Amino acid sequence: MGAFIVKFPQMVQVWLNAGMLPVFIILGYHLFARDTMPEAERLQGRAGLAASASGFLLWLLVLAALEVSGVAVEYPYYVAGGYVVMLILGVFFWKTWSRGV
Repeated sequence: MGAFIVKFPQMVQVWLNAGMLPVFIILGYHLFARDTMPEAERLQGRAGLAASASGFLLWLLVLAALEVSGVAVEYPYYVAGGYVVMLILGVFFWKTWSRGV
């Protein structure tokens, strides 16, 4: 009918909403509480921010690849999978970044 319709994948759309929550929560905590934090805790806050942002982007790429290949994953599993990726990266970053403190 002449209308331009963009088909946006459902998994990616939901992850864009759900995956940004930890990023914004950690960013807000880090921005508002960083002046009163000791240096070791500030470094762990930066590690958490880096882990949540990189985990968000990594899982977004995984979901986009799954959408392109035609694989469908049920709702709670792909959101939980993204949070698990963030958690694994968080543990990795906290352990590697806390060695210098």
